[in-house]
Amino acid sequence: MKEPFENGFLDDFEIRKELWKTCIPIHFKLHPNELSALNSPPPLYKTVNRNTFLPLLASSIRKHFSSFITTLHLGTHESELWFEYNGTPLKWNYPVGVLYDIFSTSSSPLWEVVVRFQGFPSDQLIPYQNENSVKNYFLNSLKESVYIKNGDCSKINSLSVSDSADLWEGFKQLDYNRFWGSNRKLHPESNLKFIPIRLFKRNQSSYTQEIIFPLRDNNKPKQLEDIFSEIGSENPSSVIISGVQPPLDSPLLWVSENLCHPDHFLYIIC
Repeated sequence: MKEPFENGFLDDFEIRKELWKTCIPIHFKLHPNELSALNSPPPLYKTVNRNTFLPLLASSIRKHFSSFITTLHLGTHESELWFEYNGTPLKWNYPVGVLYDIFSTSSSPLWEVVVRFQGFPSDQLIPYQNENSVKNYFLNSLKESVYIKNGDCSKINSLSVSDSADLWEGFKQLDYNRFWGSNRKLHPESNLKFIPIRLFKRNQSSYTQEIIFPLRDNNKPKQLEDIFSEIGSENPSSVIISGVQPPLDSPLLWVSENLCHPDHFLYIIC
């Protein structure tokens, strides 16, 4: 079933919904320096949705490891919990799926992430306090992308209190229908002005943000590969978006509407 948005963009409902459900199997492992008990904790395996953020898992992770670390290091705030992979701190404000696509190099589908309760690297990670920090980051990112797409923030500013709550609660609880009931109201009623993109390199935690006009000079739709010539970069052999490798000749508008994160940014790893 394919539905056109009001502005005529092709909406692949099945693809979008399947991507919403995709998960990554993660083995959370306590760092040896954190261990205060004689015995090591049992493994913590979780199937984690690609769209979510690591701090939203804090409660269950703290509960699992709490009896194996000193209460002095356990603390009382979620902000004392952070994660790393191969010695690199994982930025909590990147979606889990983006982190996996950037850093995972193992042929095994199971991703091993190290849990830390001490020494939060504030020089490398944005400080956060609790779930509200994640909520504010997500909604601010969404507001930014909607502004880029529409040319103003009127759509998101005009959402009702109920719709705004559904955006966050639907995202946090992985409730597709609740989220998309409000998210549909944020799409442009006329032509999309620009496409918001965050471009990553493999094994690098920084990104460049690009704002790409969706049409070529001849008014024909751009393809995914046009992004790289436009920013003066060599075309990669392949890219990863939402865990898949779309062909570089894919229509950019289609990719941006169906493979973007729920915050409306298109996260491209190359």
